[in-house]
Amino acid sequence: MTEPSRIDRAETIFWSVRAYPIEARETALARECGADAELRAMVSSLLELDTVDLARFLPPREVPLDPQEDLGPTLGRYQLVRPLGRGGMGVVYEAHDPSLERRVALKLFPKELESSRPSLDRIEHEAKILARLNHPNIATIHSLESGEGRLFLTLELVPGPTLGERITERPLSLLEVLELAHQLAQALGYAHDRGVVHCDLKPENIKVGGEGRAKVLDFGIAVLVDVESAPSKLGTPGYLSPEQLEGSAPDPAFDLWALGCVLFECLSGRKPVIGDSPRELIDSTRDGRMNWDVLPSEVPEGVRSVLETLLSREPKDRGTASQLEEQLGRLLEEVGLSSVRTGVGESLTNLGPQRDRFVGRRKLLSEVAGLLERGRLVTLTGIGGIGKSRVAEELARRQMRRFGGGAWFVDLSRTGGEESIDRIWDSIASAIGVEEPQGASLEDAILERIRERATLLILDNCEEARATVARCADRLLEACPELTLVATSRLPLESQSEVVAPVEVMDGPGADLNLDVLAHLDAVRLFVERARVSRPDFGLTSTTAPEIAAICRMVEGIPLALELTAARTRWLDLSTIRTRLGSHLGEFRNRDKSVHRQSSLETILEWSYEQLSSSEQALLQRLSIFRGGWRVREMTALTDEGASAFGSALEDLETLAEHSLVTSAIGRVPGEPRHRLLEVVRQFVWSKVDAESRVRLSRLHRAAMMQLASEAKDQLGKDESAVWMARLGAEDENLRAALDRLREHPSDVADWLALVERLSVYWYFAGRFSEGWRECNAVLAHAGEVEPCADLWGVHAWAGHLGMVLGRLEDAEEAHQNALAMARSLGATDSIAKSLRGLGAACEEQGKYEDARNCYREAVDVFRDLEDPIGLAGAISGLASIAFSLGDLDEAETHYMEALDLSRLGAYRVGEATNLGNLGGLAFRRGNWTEAERRYRQALSLAIEVDYTRGIGVSRVNLASALSRQGRFLEAHGEVVRALSSFQESGSRLHAVDALYELSSIERELGDSETGASLFAVAEAVQAEVEYEPDPAAADEAEGLRQRLEADLGARGLQECFSVGRGMGFPGVLGLVRSR
Repeated sequence: MTEPSRIDRAETIFWSVRAYPIEARETALARECGADAELRAMVSSLLELDTVDLARFLPPREVPLDPQEDLGPTLGRYQLVRPLGRGGMGVVYEAHDPSLERRVALKLFPKELESSRPSLDRIEHEAKILARLNHPNIATIHSLESGEGRLFLTLELVPGPTLGERITERPLSLLEVLELAHQLAQALGYAHDRGVVHCDLKPENIKVGGEGRAKVLDFGIAVLVDVESAPSKLGTPGYLSPEQLEGSAPDPAFDLWALGCVLFECLSGRKPVIGDSPRELIDSTRDGRMNWDVLPSEVPEGVRSVLETLLSREPKDRGTASQLEEQLGRLLEEVGLSSVRTGVGESLTNLGPQRDRFVGRRKLLSEVAGLLERGRLVTLTGIGGIGKSRVAEELARRQMRRFGGGAWFVDLSRTGGEESIDRIWDSIASAIGVEEPQGASLEDAILERIRERATLLILDNCEEARATVARCADRLLEACPELTLVATSRLPLESQSEVVAPVEVMDGPGADLNLDVLAHLDAVRLFVERARVSRPDFGLTSTTAPEIAAICRMVEGIPLALELTAARTRWLDLSTIRTRLGSHLGEFRNRDKSVHRQSSLETILEWSYEQLSSSEQALLQRLSIFRGGWRVREMTALTDEGASAFGSALEDLETLAEHSLVTSAIGRVPGEPRHRLLEVVRQFVWSKVDAESRVRLSRLHRAAMMQLASEAKDQLGKDESAVWMARLGAEDENLRAALDRLREHPSDVADWLALVERLSVYWYFAGRFSEGWRECNAVLAHAGEVEPCADLWGVHAWAGHLGMVLGRLEDAEEAHQNALAMARSLGATDSIAKSLRGLGAACEEQGKYEDARNCYREAVDVFRDLEDPIGLAGAISGLASIAFSLGDLDEAETHYMEALDLSRLGAYRVGEATNLGNLGGLAFRRGNWTEAERRYRQALSLAIEVDYTRGIGVSRVNLASALSRQGRFLEAHGEVVRALSSFQESGSRLHAVDALYELSSIERELGDSETGASLFAVAEAVQAEVEYEPDPAAADEAEGLRQRLEADLGARGLQECFSVGRGMGFPGVLGLVRSR
């Protein structure tokens, strides 16, 4: 053993042994070192140094798993797959969770640790910290569990290499480094806002996915900022800040220094501090000896400036993660990166990672890009399978830097015909993330979102509703001067603004078989590229060229046909493929050319279908019922055998993927991949399904969607709300398809009622109020002969809730009255209480306080008898709201506190956040600004945790008000701007009114009364538009602000600023105020 490797071995054993309590280390040391006395002495020396902190700075290393671990194949419900490694606090395994059908990481702690109280405290500490962090760029903790007598954490299994591995494989481009840095800044800013410092950020603790998504790992030594006893020296030399070496209290500046070190290493391949050994790195950090001369000269000055800031000796000079995020965002725009992110890690696009490399179409892409420079609506036309959607996607990726408002893909394959204009608006809203507004239509909310922003929309699969899509396109283009549209359709839309770009077949070979000529033909390139997926050794050679050329000619250069044929190379040689293909295509040779090409595609699909076994064909037929894809769980639900057919179905699915008939993608929920059929394949296969099977598959598909909706209904608003919202969002097309089939067969009204009832809570939380309102009323129109039942009651109740949000107060009151009457006829006590609560809210909104109070009181009595804490909290909160409105603040506080306790008892996080906000409002009304701030911050934190969109925005506005009253106007400005941004994106104009008035006041306090007056005018305009009536106190406050603005500017100056504001409108607000 050489000396360096012996030292490495000693360090490895040190980290292994150090994880154990002191009393157990001798046993562990003996086991690890065996009879090697010299090695044992080296490790013992390191352990002794650990008492004076020096050995804390040795680099942590993965060590071999304990060979004496006596684990079986399972741990609790988890099936162990393989060991992943071992860190200072425990062994990590990859495991399969059969309950949720996902892979997870299990961090299994040594038995000796579990007998140590301090170690258990640290385990619980780690779990609590991780549980507080819910961010797309931070690895998630699922749970702290025990099984087989062992304690372990279940963690998100993050695929992909670490950043350390990535930068050793190849240098990263400047764009890649900036994009990663931007994501990491967002992750750190999110953690720092919650009082968490990582303390050991380094390339080995950062995973990089295939789509470029960064994930920060191992908050296992993260510390809460206010914990004085935190181990501030934990970390890795070369990434430790100077003050961290000196034992300073944990501070976000630690992580900013470490991030600067990571970025420096990505750009230069070297650490910024001079040295190789831990001791040298520590000394260089303390002495300020830096490697600035190794930074490449081509690194832009702006990036150098960021590095210099992050690596400042003084912690206060490093700024904040939020400031860094803004700097990097500007640099990304300057450098030209197309994937600038906004908010919490969300990209300005819904385009997912590419399934495979885009090949060819260079001339077409160039031509269409030129058309987009001159026109605003380009329609790509052509037969199915010609590649229209793929060309549109690639065009969006290449043109994205032009569109500050993002590039969005809208699938219109489920618009349902020419009469379905609402479906088109729904699809657009879903794609770009617009929620149902209050006081305005969904169409208006969409236009508001994109009116003043350079935005690209891809409208895909328009052929089923061309005239309706054309009307929508004309409306969009008229209202949104910065909008560009690309549509795909088999035929033109025939819009007045339209420019048509036919998508032809790929250039294919003629008689010339010269290899250089063939290698530059798109059809040949695509065939060879896709064949290499099946056979990595496949290539274009003098031997394969004749067969490849013949095949490309036979399939007419149709991309989908080329891909399906190339997939056959896994099993068949080229000669056999050509022969079989020729026999299938012969009968179509004398047809019209365009018809012939479509027939060629159908023939390829038919041939591909015939290559499948009977079980594979059966599975493919079952899968054709799905719209927009599926999870494996829903796939297995489409057989009468259910779970018993799971294994064989997975094998068949893998075969279908190998045949290029099924594609896979990363799902919205981590660890839940999705699969789908291309639409042309789905339609072809569905045509193979007989009528009896269609009925059976529709029934099974409906049952699967019902099961999903039922499970989600019980989780929305609670801890796992965000995950379930994402699951339902991913199944949106399937859910709509199930509803469409029920609408087409109203005799199944019982199932229709049940599905609408279960989905209504999703529509409510997703802000899709009009859609939910329409669906409730559609099914109620067919339910006249239905006997009273729980589902019918539920649809009436949700019609009331949704009607209230839409401002249909009389309709909402009537719906709740119908629900109450039905609940009483059923004798359903729980439903009676909920209906009383809903009716009370509808009366309260109309100022019928006595009627509302009577409803709430009766609901309270019933909920108490039922021992239902969540329902009781809602009813008591209603009584508090009435007391607050009538000025009895003491009574309101008593009720709100009780409602808060009940929400916590029922683990209803949305209710908890709402009541915390209510208590903040109470403190605000009393003039206790610091208490109001505390409560509003608590409400905001909870709303963020459960992804309660409206709650986040409202909490930010409330918080801004409390900060303003304390004279902290810049902080308040930031909060209200973030709130307005979310309101503008979601179309929630009602909530924007208070935000605009608050921002107007803040701008005046900051010395800009002109901007304040312009914002005041926008607030008045939006208030009138949504018919919002503020309470008397708020109205008096607004009038006082108006008078102060007039005193600052004079009557004429005020009116001039009002004119500017009215001309600017709500869309221009953020551009006016974002610069602070």
